[in-house]
Amino acid sequence: MNEQSVVALIFLSLFALAAWFFWLDARRRQALVQARSELQNRLLEKFGSPQEVAQFLQTEGGDRFLRGLTTDARHAGRGILRAMQVGVVITTFGVAIVSLGVAYPERDGGANPGIIIGSLVLSLGVGFLVSAGISYWLSKKWGMLDTEGRCNAGS
Repeated sequence: MNEQSVVALIFLSLFALAAWFFWLDARRRQALVQARSELQNRLLEKFGSPQEVAQFLQTEGGDRFLRGLTTDARHAGRGILRAMQVGVVITTFGVAIVSLGVAYPERDGGANPGIIIGSLVLSLGVGFLVSAGISYWLSKKWGMLDTEGRCNAGS
């Protein structure tokens, strides 16, 4: 197997691993949304009339129920934290690959696949960190987080 094939195989493997992680996360989120939706539907089926629903929605529990229907603002902090975690892990992985590429240079003077792949992985990790920073800044600016960085909506 030549050097280009090894680089392509490594890059394809990393891409497949990332795709698998995103697929697992999407399935987890889909299951969570479906479970929440079923619970809310069962709760609404318990009411016998529209007046009972209106009375329920005027209570503290009804208010929490309505806020639970909109999850984007409630979980702004979680999304930012998740992006930070992924960014730190991927950045660390990229630094490790680049370090290995530097520690074991290519003997024939050609391009070192460790440095190339490590740089790509490192840029992906830094991208997640920048994304988390921008998300945090926008969430604070739009009032989704209070001054200490906690989530405002739905708490």
